[in-house]
This record gives sequence, structure tokens and C-alpha cells, in this order.
Amino acid sequence: MDKSFHHKFLAEYNRLNHEQKLAVDTIEGPVMVIAGAGTGKTQTIAVRIGRILDQTQVNPSNILCLTFTENAALNMRDRLIKLVGPDGYGVRISTFHGFCNSVIKDHPEYFLTSAVESQPIDDITQIEIIRSLIDNLPSSSPLKNFNSPYFHQKDIISSLSSLKKENISPNDFDRLIQDSADFIATAVPVLEKISSLRASKKTESEIVSHIRLLSLNPAINVLYQSRLTYFLKLFELAQISLSQLKQKVKDFIQKTQTNLPKINDLSRLYHRYQEILQQRGLYDYEDMILWVIDAFSRHRDLLSTYQEIYQYILIDEFQDTNSSQMGIINLLVQGQENPNIFVVGDDDQSIFRFQGANIENIFEFYQKYRSQIKRPIVLKNNYRSHQLILDSSNDVISQNQGRIGQYISNIDKSLTSNSQFDPNPINLFVGNTLIEENFWISQKIKQLINTGIDGQDIAVLYRNNADINDLLPFLTQNHISYLRSDSINILETIEIQQLLTLIKYLSSPQDNTLLSHLLSFKFLNFPASELYQLFHAVYSQKLNLSTSLLDQDFLTRNGFSSKFIKKLNRFTSRVAKTAKDSQNLPADELFNIIIRRFGFLKFVLNHRQISLLKQLNTLYSHLKQTLLVEKISLFDWIKKINLLFENKLSLNSSPLISQAKDAVRLMTVHKAKGLEFKHVFLIKVLSSKWDTVSSKSFIKLPLGVVKYDLENDSLEEDRRLFYVALTRAMQQIYLSYTKFNDSQKEQIRSRFIAEINPERIELFPTTPEIESQALLFSFYPRHPKLQSDHLKDYLNEYLAGKYRFNITHLNSYLKCPLCFFFKTIMRLPYPKPKAMSFGSGVHNALAYLTQVYKKDNRLISLDKFLSVFEDNLKKENLSATDFADLNQRGRQILTDYYQHYQSDFSGNCLTEHDFKFRNVRLNNIPLTGKIDKIEFLGGNRVSVVDYKTGKPDSKNQQLSPDGDYFRQLVFYKLLCSQTKSFPYDVVSGTIDFIEKNNKGNFVRKTFTITQPDIDKLKTQITTVFKKITDLDFTPNPDCSDPDHLHYLFEKYFKHEA
Repeated sequence: MDKSFHHKFLAEYNRLNHEQKLAVDTIEGPVMVIAGAGTGKTQTIAVRIGRILDQTQVNPSNILCLTFTENAALNMRDRLIKLVGPDGYGVRISTFHGFCNSVIKDHPEYFLTSAVESQPIDDITQIEIIRSLIDNLPSSSPLKNFNSPYFHQKDIISSLSSLKKENISPNDFDRLIQDSADFIATAVPVLEKISSLRASKKTESEIVSHIRLLSLNPAINVLYQSRLTYFLKLFELAQISLSQLKQKVKDFIQKTQTNLPKINDLSRLYHRYQEILQQRGLYDYEDMILWVIDAFSRHRDLLSTYQEIYQYILIDEFQDTNSSQMGIINLLVQGQENPNIFVVGDDDQSIFRFQGANIENIFEFYQKYRSQIKRPIVLKNNYRSHQLILDSSNDVISQNQGRIGQYISNIDKSLTSNSQFDPNPINLFVGNTLIEENFWISQKIKQLINTGIDGQDIAVLYRNNADINDLLPFLTQNHISYLRSDSINILETIEIQQLLTLIKYLSSPQDNTLLSHLLSFKFLNFPASELYQLFHAVYSQKLNLSTSLLDQDFLTRNGFSSKFIKKLNRFTSRVAKTAKDSQNLPADELFNIIIRRFGFLKFVLNHRQISLLKQLNTLYSHLKQTLLVEKISLFDWIKKINLLFENKLSLNSSPLISQAKDAVRLMTVHKAKGLEFKHVFLIKVLSSKWDTVSSKSFIKLPLGVVKYDLENDSLEEDRRLFYVALTRAMQQIYLSYTKFNDSQKEQIRSRFIAEINPERIELFPTTPEIESQALLFSFYPRHPKLQSDHLKDYLNEYLAGKYRFNITHLNSYLKCPLCFFFKTIMRLPYPKPKAMSFGSGVHNALAYLTQVYKKDNRLISLDKFLSVFEDNLKKENLSATDFADLNQRGRQILTDYYQHYQSDFSGNCLTEHDFKFRNVRLNNIPLTGKIDKIEFLGGNRVSVVDYKTGKPDSKNQQLSPDGDYFRQLVFYKLLCSQTKSFPYDVVSGTIDFIEKNNKGNFVRKTFTITQPDIDKLKTQITTVFKKITDLDFTPNPDCSDPDHLHYLFEKYFKHEA
């Protein structure tokens, strides 16, 4: 160590507490440190490295420090250089992936040429490859969703990553799948036996005997035997009843059986994915670790080289290591009885199980080196939070049974604060509605900022990304700036989205949807009222928007102003010129021309949006970096950017310095790991969001992939996540939740609130004042007003004249009024979704079958039925591939439906009954609709029937009393009852699913429609129709914006007090 730094090093060393010094001074042999939240873990590691350099003869290059992120490695390096000087540059500080990459590059002779010359795969390329593999799956594959072919793409990528993190090769995976198949073959007969037995004292011995014999069957893998044995053990200990035992075993067998086709297809994708990576010279980050494990295992001389180089190894965040990373660690110390390996972590902060982290690695390490370690060193002095926060956190985490103290006796992990701050109790706000919660949070934050607290010292933490959306308008209205995480995802910025739409349109100038969006952008400055006229004229005359802009006769005939026509002509001329330029100019030059030619850059400069300029530069830098790797066109690049956007991946830009200081931080708890803030708000602390939140993954990997697959670990990980959230706070914690959801159903608070000693909590219940202020605050500033008076006049005329209200409009408005405005009122052109084309073909075929039966009193043949379906499908605007897929799927579904119901078909009904010209009104509200089928039940009694394509399994919400499907049936009854010329009484309604459910059964759901149902619907119709006529199209903050319409808001609307 440089002498000039020795004094500084000793000063830092002397500041350490007793436990930290013990961790630093125990240089030789394995050392295990349990470092609780805020206990100075990073400083301890840095000083330990300095101590090794000070007390031994090793060179800095003989020390290896492994961590998990580049930022952590950079921060560690910076801290070390300040502590020990130039020697800090020589210490190898790296991520696991960085270390493995250097092994491959430094010793290419031990690796396949393809591995040495390969490049890491980026997110975009990975998505492109996975999508191509999904495209090649048969349409019947469970991994290929009918309505959205790439629906399972995220789960597939996650599953492949998990397999690699667990060091499971494609061939290993096949063996695990075979174990699963063997289990099913053996277990299904047992399932049938126990399913036939009703759980009772009389059948107890028989049920238990069947399960025990299955658990002992040598034909099934030991992992499946162990799971069944675990269930039996729970029953024997009286922790579950016989009925629960039976249900657990049934669920286990059935879920394994249902999952088998998925993992079989996943295996095929895995094999092919690895082949493509090799062919294209690419690798996943996980591949690097697996390659090095393989090379170290096969080449003893290579492993010995690294064992000789690195005489001291330090592992940070040890609780987050996965199986493959642990494999690297074990190999580096292989054959050493007393290796100099130092691991530091905290089992209570293990929250990345979903990314492959194995908390059990801590326990394994202790067991392996138990004789040398004796007892782990526990850091207990907390330098972040005051004692009340620490005690509250301990109240929660002490409920976990899987803590290290359960495995190692006399381990006390309770933290002691070094803070002298005089604490207030935890603030707990309990509101009745979400509006009240958001209002209270925004007002509290505003108060803190007004007292001089910097925004960057305040964090709002939440469980899921979507949980923050409805708070954002309240922050905006209070003029509270915020950052989601510590950077800005420019793909979420409206202006950048609009620029990307411009480039996408220029790459595909026949796309009418993109064109309608583009014309609505502020930087092109087309008047809103004439855009409305344009869209309606194109819609009503069934024309093509793109060709209409070039049709001077159309523009003149429909009465557009000469100024508007000139602007359109300039626009189309610029589009044509850009198309010509795109044939010759490189991507970066064309980008610069576009932002100038269409006025985007001028718009940004005129509005002096410095932050937006920085984001524009980030986008341009991404383009230039891409061009360094591959020479592609601007339009090919925009396809790659679009993949990032579609898959909710980030393209981050650092905020301006002024933004960073003033902005409140908003992030998930996972993102907040390792950070600290003076004031922390935990929002929506509900059981449904924080307690035992089940995995939403469609694909469940089989037993044997994850080494430790504990059934009860989910709640413990959720509790650890809540503990991490609490321990981010330095001075004050604010918890909040609401008693009722938007449907006025009661909600249960998280169990973790109840686990905190109530003496540490100050309750802030809602008050009449908060309720009234929240309502006033949320409605008057958030009610958007149309900017154009001309557009208001046009809309009022349209709504008072031609407009007819139907059930689709009601459901659409309830989902999101703003999306309803653009799609239904403005009539922005949209291509017909593939699923809707399929539905039209099916509905028309069923209508034909019924009409012929009604006319001729005979059932048409199956061949004719399928022929009618195919003929109708041909009328839809489908690609050849889509037509082939839909035709094949439809023929199978309709064949099954026809054969199942052929004895039930009847002509005693009305089909496609249209109310368009019946002048139906409800309190002067014009109603219309078309009913698929009205069945006569006898006398004047009838039942309305609506056909639904798609599997019924996931439609419980739509079938509920607040669901779209049930509301549709009630609407049809109302429609019939309000029609004077309709002589029948609707007594019931049926949703008829054309496709079988997952169990192979057809489903028809019949409902009795009551007067309260009718009254509720009348209220909804009256309320919604009034909002429409009042031009109230307030966006729903929970809308996922599936058609990407919300970024058009500012063109047409403004917030008015």
C-alpha cells in the first residue's frame, strides 16, 4: 500500500466497530459475515481488502472481489481507491459475468472458437429470435396464444434464463421432463382412485394408503416422492386435514399434467435457441458462466491457473448468488481445505428468488466450512435508520422460520441504531377509497418539500410497476416532480414516442393507424376540428386515409379549408421526399433530416425543453451505437426500438442535475434494494399485493430445476421484501392502504402491518375533510377539456344527431373514456384484429346454420358448415399465414362444437336480430345492438344468446356481475324491453363458448336477469351517456393503453380548473 494512503487507511480502520474489525482482521481461511441492512457492509469489504494488502505480501492482482452489478463494482472500486490509493486499481473487482468473460478472452484455447468469437446477445436480438421460434411452433402449441402469438414470450425468455442460472442444459432439461412424464404415467391412476373417494374417517386409511404407495413407487423420481411425503407429513402432524391432503395431491398431479405439454414445447425451443445462438455467434450472459464452469471442470490446468492467481476471494451480496455462480465459487476453491474466501450477505434481504437467487447458498456455505468458521460474524450496528424503524422491521422479519438463526444456534441479528435522530412513530393512513390514499400521500410529500426536504430524499415504494400509475396525476397537480427509479426511460416520454411514430410511419406510409396518430401530433399543428371531419369523412365513405390525403377532389368535395389542404399537401410532399431520401442516405443522416423536416426539433427548441433535448440525444446515441455494430437502415433500426417499447424494456437517460435533486423517487422495492432515503412511503399495503403473491408465470419448470423448491418459501420471500422496504428509511416511514376497492368491495390490509408492534404505529384514519378535499382535488383539475371550440361544436352536433349508444360503447367507455374517444368518437382508423376476424367467420357460420334450419327444418352437413365458415373467413383482410392458421383452428373448433351439439340445434329462434332501425330509447338515450340468437322458450318467453370465441377458462371476470359478458346480456334484455315492437319477455341470457375449456368440456353459462340488474345497468347507461354528451373523456389511470392512444391526449385536451 502506498505510504501516503496508509494513514488514511488506518483512520478508516479505527472507525470500524468490533464486529467489523473482526471481519476485517480474520484474513486467513473461510469467513462468513451476516450484514444486516445499513450495517456498513461495503465499507467493511473495502477495509478488509486494504487490511489484506497491509498485512500480507500478496499483490493487489491476487485479490478477486465478485459482486452483482456494474454499478456496485464501480462504487467498490471508487471506495477502494480512495482508501488505499493506486493499489485499488490492481484489485480485480468484477461481476460474475465480467469475470467469466475475461477467462474466455484470456484463454481462448480452452473454449470453442464460437465461444471466443461470440458476442453477447442484446434484448432486441433475443426477442427477435424467440419470436421466430414461436412463429415456427404449430398453432396448437400451448406456448402460442391464439389472440396474441407472443403472449408467452416473456415467460419463455425468463424460463430459459432460469434453466441456465441453475446450470441445466437442454439435455438435462429433457431428463427432468421425462421424470415429470414418468410421474404422470404412474400418478394418474392414483388420482382417479382418490378422486372417487370422499374424504372422511371411513376412507382415511384408503386415501392415505394410495398416496403413500405412490410416494414409495420406484418408478418415479425421488423429488416427486419427496413432495408427496411432505404432504403426508403435514397430515400426520395435523397441520392439514384429510380433505386438504387429498386436494394438495390432486392439485400437484393435475398441475404437473397440465404443465407437461408446455415444458415439452419449451424444451424444443431451448434446443433450437442454443443452436441459433451458436450459428450466429451470440451468447446469453448466463452462457458465459456455464462455459467457464465446463472449462474449469474439464481442464485442471486452467482451473489451477486461476486458483494460483486469486489467493483471496471476496463475494458481495452472497444471498443473491444462483446455482451457476455458486458453481464458479466452488471450483475456484476446489481442493483447498482452508480457502481464503470471504462471503458477506444477509438472508433477510434475499428478494431475488424469481431471478434464480438461492438463499440456501448461505446455509450450504456454513455447513461446508463449519469447522473453520465456528460461528458467522454478525454486523448489528446500523448506520442508516433510527431504532424505531429497526425494531419495527425486526417485528416483521422475526416471523420468518427460514432465517439463519433457525440453523445456527445463538445467532442474534437484531440491529442497533447509531442514529441520534428523535423518531416519530410509523405513520399509517387508512382511507376508504384510493382517491383518499393518493390525496393523503401527495399532500404529505408536498408538506415535506415545503419544509425544505429535497425531493431526492423522499421515495415512494410499491410492489408492482402498475401500482404507482394512479398516484402520478396527484403528484403532477401538486407540482411535485418525480423520477421513476433514478433515470428516465425515454420510451415512456410522450414526445419521444411521437417521434418514433413519425419514423415508423415513414417506413410504412400505407399504415392508416400510424397516419391518424401522426396527424394528431402537436408539432405538425393540424387543427383538431378539421382532423375530426377528415376521420369521419373517411370512415363514413369507407375510404383509405392514406390515399384520401392525395385525393384533391375528396378534400375539396368535403369542404376542408384551403389552409388545411395546403398543410396536408406539404405534409404528403415531405413524406414522398423522405421516402426518396431513405433509398440513399445513411440512417444517422436521415434521422437528422426527419427531425428538422417535420418540425420536431423546432418544436422542442421553441418550447425550451432542455430535458427533452437530452432524451433526444440519448435516442440518437442509441442509433449511432447500433450502426457501429451493424449497418442497418433507419427503418430497420426503428423496428428494433419498437421491440423495446412493445416489451416494456427501457432506454434510459440520466436526468438533468436540477431534475435529479428536486424529483421524488418512485420505484419498486426490488429497485430500491441497496438505496436509502430519509422519508419512505409504502403504498397500497394490501394483502392482495404484498402477501403470498403467486407467480403469474404461465410456464412452471419441473421439479429438479431449482435445487431448493420449498412450498412455504413464497410468504417468507414476501416478508423479506417488506423488510427490505422498511429498512430503506432513515427517518420516517409512511404506510397506507384503503378499505375498499373501486367496486366497493372490502380489502384486507397486509398481514405485515399487523406483525408490527402497534405501539410503534400512529394511525391516521381518513376524515370527512380528507374525503371531501380528495374528491374536489381529484375531479376539478383532472377533468380534461377539449381545446378546440370548433371540435366541440362538431361533437355536440354528432352526439345529438347520428350517434347511437350500444353495449360495446358502454364497455369501452368504462374501461377507458380516453381510448373510447379516439376509437369511437374520433373514428381513428384501426385494422381489424385477427381475433375479431375469426369471430366474424364463426358467428356468420353459426347464423347460416340456424337460418337454414329455421327455413328448411334440417341441419346442414358438417362439410357445408365448415365451408361457410371458410368462405366468410376469406372475406376478411388476412395474410395467407393468418388465414391458414385461423382456418385450421376454426375447422377443428367448429367440428367439435357441431358434433357435440348437433342434436340440440333448432330453428326455433331469431338470429342476428338487429335493433338498428327500431328507434329504441331509454330516457331519450338512443340505443342499438344486434343479438346473435334469441331462443323461444314457450309462450312469449325467450332467452338471449351470445356466442364467444376463445377458451372460457380465463373469463371469470367477464362473467361476473361487473363483467362485460354479463353486462352485455343485461343490455340485450333492456334493449328488448325498451322496444315497443318486440313482443317477447327475456327471462334469461346465455354466454355460449364455441371452444372447449382446458378440461375438454364445452361451457354454456346461463343467467337469470333480475330487475336490480336492469336498474343497475340503467344507471350506468345514464351516467356514461351524460359524460359522453358532456364531452368528459377523462383517461383511466389504470388503463394499459393497449392501442397506444394516450400519447395523443395533449393535442385535443387540456386540464382546466
